[in-house]
Amino acid sequence: MDNVRCHYVYDEEEKIVHVDDVSRDTAKSHRYHCISCGAEMIPKLGNLREHHFAHKAACLLYTSPS
Repeated sequence: MDNVRCHYVYDEEEKIVHVDDVSRDTAKSHRYHCISCGAEMIPKLGNLREHHFAHKAACLLYTSPS
């Protein structure tokens, strides 16, 4: 499960947002939340890996069992 990439989140207005609709500028002024657990998400918009959202803090739904 460590390689799961999240492409959809909720914004402040509880609208579903795809990562391709987020720019670096809008990412700074908006907050995003996980559709599954509601935790805060941050967009990862780098140049090396696929664009995706990541949990700001650890999420039990997306971590592999120990």
